[in-house]
Amino acid sequence: MSDSEKELSSLSPAQRELHRKALLKLLRGLRPAPDEVASRVAQALDPEYWRALAPELSIGNDTGALPAKSIGSRRCNELCAKLSREGYVHLDSVIARPALPAMLSLLTTLRDYKWPLAMAFVYDQFWYAWRVPALVRMASAFLGPGYRIVPQRVWVFHVQPVRGAAGFPLHSDAPGVTDRLNVWIPLTEVTLDNSCIYVIPKDLGTARVRKFFSSPTPVSEIAEAMQMARPLPARAGSILCWDSEVYHWGAICHAPGLERISIGVELIGERATPMDDEDDLIDHRLMPSFEQRLRAIGRSITWYIRRDLTMLRHQDLARALRHPIIPPG
Repeated sequence: MSDSEKELSSLSPAQRELHRKALLKLLRGLRPAPDEVASRVAQALDPEYWRALAPELSIGNDTGALPAKSIGSRRCNELCAKLSREGYVHLDSVIARPALPAMLSLLTTLRDYKWPLAMAFVYDQFWYAWRVPALVRMASAFLGPGYRIVPQRVWVFHVQPVRGAAGFPLHSDAPGVTDRLNVWIPLTEVTLDNSCIYVIPKDLGTARVRKFFSSPTPVSEIAEAMQMARPLPARAGSILCWDSEVYHWGAICHAPGLERISIGVELIGERATPMDDEDDLIDHRLMPSFEQRLRAIGRSITWYIRRDLTMLRHQDLARALRHPIIPPG
């Protein structure tokens, strides 16, 4: 543990809250000036800007696809049964590795140009990922063939390869909701050392873990819950899915090594009732327009600010993208 980590761990909850507020104030101070925001917005609204930035990727090709494996009906039935029972599944190495380098290269470019990584979703390839045959077959069987994509839940997750870095802490996305699936696709190898996902299977401990958040919990129960947890190391191009009730988290990195990069989305069932702010759901059978993609990116940045305070820098950009006015031509 570094000296800074030791210092933070010794702080009281009140002192940690003061640190959080100081960080928040610092990040707000790093927001770009209005003229820089205007320039960024103009670039973001121009498809040709994005085509020039990554010519190996495409925008607006509805007939393309990522090379990927499919599954048969028997395997599909097994996966749906596991989802119903345990709340999660892991499909190993679904997307062919040759499809991934161009996507990863784009993310490096976005970082170099100081764009939020969510801007990757202007490109077709980051939407093709949700249309691979194995995922479509399983999700159609579990959620209904008319399932939809929740636009403000498309995201790129990046965990730095440094000791102490981590994904999101223990949480459940929507307790009591079973007609949604979170889909998580690693673009790099995910190991026990670089913040792999952990889950607590529903049939073992969802109700028990839920009590942790509402009442004091004996150490013996916490220890028992820890024994229930299952790590999910995954090869690049694999697909992990879990429903909204499953408790999960990204572990802390143990040692320097590979960065963890993944993309995620939330799917909602064919007959499920959307939440009040989910008024622009995307039919998974249709590729979203460029305008829909920008709206999804803007809404996602706004939604994920609560979990990633560095997105405060892009708050003004996100606000503009939520209601984009695409220039003609």
